Amino acid sequence: MSTGTAVLVEVADALKASSGTVRSRLVATLTERELAKRVDLLDKALVKRKEVAKELDKIRAEDTFDGEGNKVPGTFTKAQHESRKKAKEKLTKFDAALERAFSGEGFDKLAQMVAGGGGSDKDESESKED
Repeated sequence: MSTGTAVLVEVADALKASSGTVRSRLVATLTERELAKRVDLLDKALVKRKEVAKELDKIRAEDTFDGEGNKVPGTFTKAQHESRKKAKEKLTKFDAALERAFSGEGFDKLAQMVAGGGGSDKDESESKED
């Protein structure tokens, strides 16, 4: 038997006995793939959290000035108050989903929030039904 044929026979024999090795490599590969997805999701979620927090920071009451030119802190209009309230709720829900994901659970919910805008009205209605 030639050396090439002998090598091919050895390879065939090794493959016949490799089911455990193949299985463990498959498990390792699939695990690594899922871990990479989760790390990527958490990275995107942290970026999204910054955006959600910026939305809240943008809602500010306009300052006014008194007769002497002194700055007087402004008050929120009803619409600003409602917008601010919704933005706070959105940030709170997003933070809760982020915490659950960092604890190793709730990655699907976090993925929905990252893809869908983070704590949207749809999420609010779902939580009210629970």
